[in-house]
Amino acid sequence: SPARLIPSQIYFTLPRSYYHVGVSVNDVDSLGTSAYRTNVSTRNFEHDLAVSDILFAQRIAPAKGTSPFTRGPIEVIPHPIRRYAVGSPVSAYFEVYNLGLDEDKRSNYEVQYRVVPHTGDKQRFIDRFNGSQVAVSSSFKGSGYKTTEPMHIAIKSENLKPGFYDFMVTI
Repeated sequence: SPARLIPSQIYFTLPRSYYHVGVSVNDVDSLGTSAYRTNVSTRNFEHDLAVSDILFAQRIAPAKGTSPFTRGPIEVIPHPIRRYAVGSPVSAYFEVYNLGLDEDKRSNYEVQYRVVPHTGDKQRFIDRFNGSQVAVSSSFKGSGYKTTEPMHIAIKSENLKPGFYDFMVTI
């Protein structure tokens, strides 16, 4: 049978710390099992400028109702395998916390993002985004009336060769 993607989310609350998280799925029909493990550290977003985790999406569109994927007025359908066809946009969603407000109660910020081919080199992660290997680079300025701003971008992939890439966003 063809593979199906069933996006889901599980919410739980834990004290601030560093955690090892594992998820396993058992298919009762085929008796197959799959597992995923990752490390998660929780941060305090109360004071310093911070960026949430970046959620790569299948689709970002106006919300038609409430769902586990609703983020305010939009719905962000996750794309957990993060594989995109060359030429299709790579959609990403994240939130910026603790933006400063000026005397008019407005936030002013600049978003820069870069995409570079993934490499196994031991070069520092940030150094790779400042070199000649940058495949996609863009920036934009924005403003708002809140200290927290949701962001979503679509990265054009027409000029990317098939392969693995790293993504860095700077606010």
